[in-house]
Amino acid sequence: MPSFATGTALKMKETKPAHAIEVASEVLAEVFTRIDRGEPFKSSSRLCADAVESAGIEGARAARVFDVTLGVLRYRDLLDDALRAALTKGKLGFSAPELCLLRAAAYELLVRREDEPAGLVSELVEMAKRISLPARAAPFSKLFNAVARKLSEMPAPAPPAMDAPFEDFSRFYSMPLWYLEKASKQRGENWAKAAASASGERIKHQLRVNPFREPNDSFPLTLNARLIEGAGEDVWETDSLSADVRRANAEGLIVVQTLPSQLAALALDPRPGDSVLDAASGVGVKSSHLCALISGWGDIVLCDKSAEKRKSCIENFARWGIPMPDYLVLDLTDENSVRSAANEYGGFDAILLDAPCTGSGLIHHMPEKRYTLREKDAAVFGALQTRMLANCLNALNPDGRLVYATCSIW
Repeated sequence: MPSFATGTALKMKETKPAHAIEVASEVLAEVFTRIDRGEPFKSSSRLCADAVESAGIEGARAARVFDVTLGVLRYRDLLDDALRAALTKGKLGFSAPELCLLRAAAYELLVRREDEPAGLVSELVEMAKRISLPARAAPFSKLFNAVARKLSEMPAPAPPAMDAPFEDFSRFYSMPLWYLEKASKQRGENWAKAAASASGERIKHQLRVNPFREPNDSFPLTLNARLIEGAGEDVWETDSLSADVRRANAEGLIVVQTLPSQLAALALDPRPGDSVLDAASGVGVKSSHLCALISGWGDIVLCDKSAEKRKSCIENFARWGIPMPDYLVLDLTDENSVRSAANEYGGFDAILLDAPCTGSGLIHHMPEKRYTLREKDAAVFGALQTRMLANCLNALNPDGRLVYATCSIW
């Protein structure tokens, strides 16, 4: 069987690759190298956005970078199985860029299947010549050509049926088996399998208009976004983070924010005159939504234990054109600190606690979590959340409202 041991990521040529698949494979090489080393990194989507901007790619090609990168992360195990089937002779230790280009080719030819195979194979072989060291370029591109042609002749893999065992879902969607079994115990077998299937779908991005910058509520129509019905207020959705969407977000005209994240502020329902606390507010995305909902008729206080996040929040509020509320740097697990803050502001009528968690519910938007989640972390975060929740409840005024939100399904 071929060796899939990855080496140190090779540095791309000085000229930035212009082809979307090559850019995606470069991002994937960084992601998988950092995962193997246990090193922190930006989210895959953030890395894609940086790479797209650096390569000067826009429009459909930029969308393809996101699609290929996130697609390989979702289907890595399935793609590696296909590559092993195609590599029937000899052994080859691949560098990280080489292996990730092979995976990107497998995704394009087996899963995405939107290009004419023969032409795509020729393009991929040219990429293979560019990413290898000179001494390896010829043999690797020759092998790559043979593998890509075999992949193009393979049938599209069929998703597992709902009555298939969890092992099939785990392998097809690169989902940790323990993740599916834990979800099944808490929410049922069909729910766990449906969640795994949904995690393989292409991402749709939600956004909202920033009323402090853009009073035209239909502005997202110019970004090819569509209105989501029944969301409680105007929530928009787009298939890709196009250059126009990214530009509007950078200028503060819109806020790219997932629907569940928007629903947290809507559930809190801040009212005129309320004293509101956004606990664990981070960089202020939900806070900006609370400010929009309360429309200046009330007091909002932000808090987080990270001074660095406070700095980013101040920058974001300036970009959004929102007057910066008080931002307390405090540890919500410290009972005395929370009590002191509550006394200073006379308690709070509404508290949004977006507690730190495993992020197990983010596997769809951040598929790299398939490889970084650890089952034991759930208990650690659970104990942390219990202390934070108890302290926030004590800071709540009589008849006040508290929304407890996490990005976890546990």
